Amino acid sequence: ALYFGKDEIHDHLMLRLALLCDSIYFKRKKEFFIPRPPLVVDELKRAEESKRKRLEAQESALRHFADRLENPQAPLPATLNFYLTLLKDTAVNSPNLDPSRQKEAKELLDACQEKLKLGLNGQRPEQAYQLLRHLGEFSDLTNPAIIRNNIRPEFPEAVLKQAAEISIPSLEQCPDREIRLDLTALPAFTVDDHNTKDMDDAISIERTPTGYRLGVHISDVAALLPPDSSVDLEARRRTTSFYFADGPINMLPESLSQQTCSLVENQARLCLSCLWDVDYNFNVSNGQISPSVISVKKRYSYEEVDKLLETSDSDLNILYNIASGCEALRVTAGGFKVNKREVMVVLKEDGELGLVEMDENAPGHSLIGEMMVLCNQFIADFAIKHNIPIVFRGQPPSEAPDQSVLEKIPQGPARDYAIRTTLKPSSLSFDPIPHSTLGIAAYTQATSPIRRYLDLCNQRQILWFLRHGQPCYSRSEYEKLISETEEFRAAAGMLVRESRRFWLLKYLERRMTQSRTIQATVLRTDFKTPMVELDEVFLPTLVKLPGGAKPGDVVNLRITRIDAAFDDLRLEVAQ
Repeated sequence: ALYFGKDEIHDHLMLRLALLCDSIYFKRKKEFFIPRPPLVVDELKRAEESKRKRLEAQESALRHFADRLENPQAPLPATLNFYLTLLKDTAVNSPNLDPSRQKEAKELLDACQEKLKLGLNGQRPEQAYQLLRHLGEFSDLTNPAIIRNNIRPEFPEAVLKQAAEISIPSLEQCPDREIRLDLTALPAFTVDDHNTKDMDDAISIERTPTGYRLGVHISDVAALLPPDSSVDLEARRRTTSFYFADGPINMLPESLSQQTCSLVENQARLCLSCLWDVDYNFNVSNGQISPSVISVKKRYSYEEVDKLLETSDSDLNILYNIASGCEALRVTAGGFKVNKREVMVVLKEDGELGLVEMDENAPGHSLIGEMMVLCNQFIADFAIKHNIPIVFRGQPPSEAPDQSVLEKIPQGPARDYAIRTTLKPSSLSFDPIPHSTLGIAAYTQATSPIRRYLDLCNQRQILWFLRHGQPCYSRSEYEKLISETEEFRAAAGMLVRESRRFWLLKYLERRMTQSRTIQATVLRTDFKTPMVELDEVFLPTLVKLPGGAKPGDVVNLRITRIDAAFDDLRLEVAQ
């Protein structure tokens, strides 16, 4: 009667329906309705307004999605980035998806199913992946590991701007010109893959009255990149460069990694040079390290070096003899080679995927690898001698393999795998620790400052000591910096492993259109499901095998299902 001015059953019904439909002002308690406090009402109003805006934004997103589906060239405005990120995180099962975001993803996908009529199938990740493919945001070659590990390929504008402003000073302009050597006359050369653009090391060899003068020259990134600058902080977040079939994700912007810091042919570049005397018996002695300026005279590919070592009597042969002597010393000290078959997937110009086998024992790779080991070992010893805090990399001695077990495994992938399982993982330390596989008492990594952040920091420590007589970071400061990068380095390691598997599965996925069968070598049978290594791609995987299979056996398998995007590979023994 108070509300309507009368008291009739029809009014009772309308009032009760209004109360039942209300979600803000009243709370139901059995057959009664209790008014909510004003503060609660205000909170619920805000929540209702937020919901209304979310639904409006969702409707707007659906309209733009519909436009894109009708016209693949239709733009998707920046206001949709939230929804696109949500869909991408859902498609790759990102760990960033908390329950509230999962709920929003479900609501969005349900709305797309209802209004866009796309017939999305499978679980929520599969539906999100299919929708992104329809929208053109994902392609057949989209690597989910990049999204899942929160790696950002693009650089922020501020970082790109600062990188573009960095230039190479002349020797006269260098603040350390009194100690920086002019080595531009040296016949220095680089050795890399054909498509490499970020060259951070060069080699030189010249004859002297007593033998030879050997030089390993590392791009002096530390001289160009101030600590804690925008570019340095971005490199710290990335920690490393990544090299995938569809292109690299660089640690430094291209203006630095491929131009200013890269040892480009016939261009003067700042370097940190390690120089040694070598006698006619190829014994290395009297090492020194100094800032320098060099100019690379020649660029070789690994294949060209391999060919020259076979067909000509050049300075490369002298370098190869020096490298062989260094390797022999390491082996005598307990070092040894670890055999592991690996391939890299490459994307060809015609869009097809191919495989390139990575043979670290090939002459060219072996030569350059040994020069880098020599340089890193020398820098480690230099840091110890002068009490410079750097990050050492070591490896405890491996367990001696059971020879009676090894003898039962034929030579090849299975025996190599059995030997590798005895190796202890390497570790980082601020105290010198032996590296058992290399056969070195103290070892570091400082030869790839364009590609690895810890190499850059180690180089910075050495450069500052040479300039100022003290390192850039104290030990406690350096330890704090390294701890700050631990999460980033773990994500980078995960990205490398997941990406390698993705590209190998993608290669097999396409290969399956021609043949579903593949050979494999049994690696071990002590797991519940035996482990094999697939031929061609050298990928370890689990598969059910008939009883009696043993390590070293070769089996024929059939691929029954493969989906690289969702890391799904199913195999069975071919009949």
